[in-house]
Formats: sequence, C-alpha cells, structure tokens
Amino acid sequence: GHLVGTVAVVDPARLGFETLAFVQVRLDTHDRQAVSRFAAAIRSFEQVLECHALAGGMDFQLRVATRSMADLHAFIFERLQSLANVQKVHSSIALSQVKPPTPFPV
Repeated sequence: GHLVGTVAVVDPARLGFETLAFVQVRLDTHDRQAVSRFAAAIRSFEQVLECHALAGGMDFQLRVATRSMADLHAFIFERLQSLANVQKVHSSIALSQVKPPTPFPV
C-alpha cells in the first residue's frame, strides 16, 4: 500500500526539547562512498529528526531537536563538524511553529 508507517505527533517542549534548529550541511566531496558515510552517521544521531538531500548551495538540510542551546552547540561542534567530509554548517533556530505537521494531501 501507500502507507509506510504511522507516527504520534507530540509537543517537543513537553518532552523537554526546547530547541529546534534547521541545519544545512555542505560536504567537501560528493562521491558515493563519502555521501553514504555521511548519511549513515546522520541516521545514528538521535537529535536529527529529518534529513533531506538538497539541490543548490548546500547538500543536506537537517531538522534537529535538542533540550537546550548548549546541547545544540555541542551537537554541531562536537558531533556534526567532526564528521569527515563536512565542509560547512549553517544553522537557523526556530523561534516558533507557524504551521504544525499535517497529513499529506491525498
């Protein structure tokens, strides 16, 4: 069928996740192995809720949830930027949610 899974929509703040960021990453090289290693590392990070490959100036966009700004800082500087092949990281902090996640329009 068309369904690939179901999820519960929760309030991250009620679970203690006060910081939501959108983090864009540019890689040094784009060969298949390098991209596969990056993707595997990203899938292992519990802070990363989503990861999308992009066309344009940056290569990936991550949606990242952490308990605090200090935790976000540690994630970016100690984990993300320590990955081989990461050239540039740009982050934007969400101030508020304007439109919550919605079902796909079918």
